Parts: sequence; structure tokens; C-alpha cells
Amino acid sequence: MASSSSPTVEVVKEAIEKDGFYYYLDPTIGKQVDEFAKEGYPFKTEKGLGFIKHNTLDDKSLEKIDTSGLLEIPHKYLHKDNIEHTEVEMKDGALVILDDRLGFTIVQGFAITFCFMVEEELNKWAKMKLPNSLSLKKIAISMTSEKIGMNFEFPK
Repeated sequence: MASSSSPTVEVVKEAIEKDGFYYYLDPTIGKQVDEFAKEGYPFKTEKGLGFIKHNTLDDKSLEKIDTSGLLEIPHKYLHKDNIEHTEVEMKDGALVILDDRLGFTIVQGFAITFCFMVEEELNKWAKMKLPNSLSLKKIAISMTSEKIGMNFEFPK
């Protein structure tokens, strides 16, 4: 299901239950991602953490959308007759919210993905090492809530 405006929780959940995904075309997101790519994907900087925060955590409509926690579908299982394939062109950018059991392939271009998972699963993942700076620590703290934690560490 596609839209050209920010999703409501109900619309997103309905689309994910029906189709396995929801997307909305957004050239503004496309431009932000293009600029971020030109800068070399500076995730470990103030600007990078700001990018993550702005495009995920600050969007309160996404806060209530949950998933099953399954991490990956082996690619060989995606080429069966009973699996429906949907191709979507997102020429100028889009936001995609999908059931994490959904398999996808990027045919052209690139995607920046953010993963949300339960704490038990998160504990199995390596932490992203960030430069030990007070400004980055403040941003990381501002990204944390009672529902969402961050997987960063600041080695000395």
C-alpha cells in the first residue's frame, strides 16, 4: 500500500498485515538520503545521529508499530511459486515500513535501513562504537526512551 503523506499507525498496521509492507513516496527523504550518501554516511557523527533520530525516533507515528523479531529469510525461499513478488519504483525516495519477515531486494540504488528489535535479541548484536565525545553522548541519551534503547558504546 502506498501513500504520499505520513502514515497513521492504523493504516501502517493494516497494510503490513495485508501485504507485509507499507511505503510512502517522499522526495524529501530521497534528498536527505542522497545528501547523507554524498557525505559518506557519517553515522558516527552528530549529524549522523541526528539523521537517525529525525528519520525514525522523532516520528511518533512509528512508535507503536511492532514486528515479530524474525531477522532474515534465506534468499532461496523467496523464489517459490506461492510467494508473491511486488516491484515498487521509488525513484525520488520513500519511507518503507515492513514486516521483518518480508524479503526484499534492491534492484537499483540503495537503502538506509534501521532495525528495531526486542532487548533479548539486541543483546546478541555488537554495539556500534562511537567516538567518545560529550556531544554524541547527549544525542544518544536523547534518543533513548522507556520503550526504545540504543546499541551504542563509547570506548575510551
